[in-house]
Amino acid sequence: MARICALPGCSLEIGTKPYKLGSYPGLYCSNDCVNDAFMRKKAGKVFAKDPKETKKEEETSVQLPAEDFGESGVIRRFCDDPTCHRPVTLEWRSRSGKVYCSNECLKRSEKPEKENKQMTTEDEDSSPIAPATKKAGGKKVTKKAVAKKVGPKKAASSGNAVGTPRWPADAVITVKKTDHGKKGNGAEALDLMKSGMTIEKYKAALEKKGRQGMFAWAVKYATDNDLATVK
Repeated sequence: MARICALPGCSLEIGTKPYKLGSYPGLYCSNDCVNDAFMRKKAGKVFAKDPKETKKEEETSVQLPAEDFGESGVIRRFCDDPTCHRPVTLEWRSRSGKVYCSNECLKRSEKPEKENKQMTTEDEDSSPIAPATKKAGGKKVTKKAVAKKVGPKKAASSGNAVGTPRWPADAVITVKKTDHGKKGNGAEALDLMKSGMTIEKYKAALEKKGRQGMFAWAVKYATDNDLATVK
């Protein structure tokens, strides 16, 4: 008689080498099942089948003594497909651990299991959404919508940097110092600033040199550092 793994949910047969969980009763088919049993025990769950349940599984096993070999103890495996039940010479093993004598028997027997799983999944997907929970007193609890804070809108750019003062087109620039201490593009933008220039003419001078993007920075830097005034 075949021995069945003691792990709940496992129907595999125990091979020549049984596995045990310490001194606890029950034999397992693999080290993985022993590890699963240990985790179940640690979580306070049932980690071994009832001995009566295991015995019932073993009695209904498809491994039966081969009568044509007399009392030699030879065991013959029969197909798990109830419509076939022929001796197994070459195994086709399913994911659930059942053994079949041919690929046709495997497909025929496993198909209903797949359909049942699919139907179960569809039932779960179509289950109604749980109604809103109620507080004591019969009032419904609803989630309040959290309003997003909307920051102040930025003013549309008019050629000046955000936070810098606006200068009229006819405002006149008066250069007080030429020693600005800058290099590169910044120095070129500041050097184009001349006394008597209007803001409009200064913008045009920057655009001519391809430095129009430096306008707001240059005017602010010059006025902040007392290099020039704009009136």
